[in-house]
This record gives sequence, structure tokens and C-alpha cells, in this order.
Amino acid sequence: MKIDKKILPYVIAAFFILVIIVATLFSSYKNEIINAGIFITTVILALVGYIQLEALRVQSRADFLFRFENEFFHDEIVQEIMVVIDENESLLKKNGGKFTGYDLDNYIGYFESMGRYEKDGIIDFEFIDDIFGHYIFQAWQNKEISDYVDWLREDMNDPRYYEFFQKLAKRVIDKKNNLGI
Repeated sequence: MKIDKKILPYVIAAFFILVIIVATLFSSYKNEIINAGIFITTVILALVGYIQLEALRVQSRADFLFRFENEFFHDEIVQEIMVVIDENESLLKKNGGKFTGYDLDNYIGYFESMGRYEKDGIIDFEFIDDIFGHYIFQAWQNKEISDYVDWLREDMNDPRYYEFFQKLAKRVIDKKNNLGI
């Protein structure tokens, strides 16, 4: 008989409760058995609670990742920017493109957020690299984007602008280089 790992803690808890009930019926040490049973049952229920919270955390993380990925790939401006970068055309209006600095901020803002989420342990690098690595690589290699980031850092007198995007891009590039791609 095979028991599903998800219900195993519940089966164990039910078994211990049954054993405690039977033991108290046929023993002269009823109070001691009841106290020990309450302790064991409490420990088992705490374990069950932990398992449920862990399952909820995993489900929550998966939902977050799904929504984040879906939002990125269904944002019209992001899609248009990806095409322009892919075709090596001008991005910004001042260079003959069709996008504003705000549009570019929206695009590279996703990568900045990814870098921050990765640093905070919300998403892992492998997920980012598998799904978004190509776009991060292309964005960081794009001259207009790197010039825009440099200009923004200088204009705002803050070298931290898009630092998480930069760190993430360097890791993606290093991984690509290590794999010989």
C-alpha cells in the first residue's frame, strides 16, 4: 500500500490520536498518557502546519513568477522594444526611434526588478536566465540602452541607477561565456 507523501503527516497524526485513545481506555496511567498524547499530537500538528505553509509558499511563488512572466511578454511596449532591439534599429525618439525614456525605463525596469528579486531570494537566477536571459543580454549589449543608463546615472548624479540590471546582465553574460555561447 502506497501512501501519498502529502497525506502522510495526517495519517500519522490520526494514528497517534487513536493510539492515545486506546491506551487511555486500558491503562491506569490515564493522565500521563493523555499529557504525552497531547504533546505528541501538538508536535505532529505543528509539522502539518509547517508543511502546509511551505506548500502555500511554493504555490505563491509559482503564481508570482507566472504573473511576472505573463506581464513582461504581454506588455505592448516591451514587445515593440524587443523587436527593435532584435532588428538593431534606433530605440529613442532623439535617435530616430519611436520610444521615450519612460518607455525604455519600463523595459529595463523589468530587468532591474528581476535583479532585485533575485538578490532578495524571491526568484532564482536559473529561472531568470532560462526565461529572460536572451532579452537581458540583448538589452545590456544595446548601445542606446547602455548610453541611456550612463546618461541617467550622470544626470541624476547617482551611479546606482539600474545597478541590479547591470549585475544581472553581467551574470548572464558570464554564464554565456562560460558555456561558450
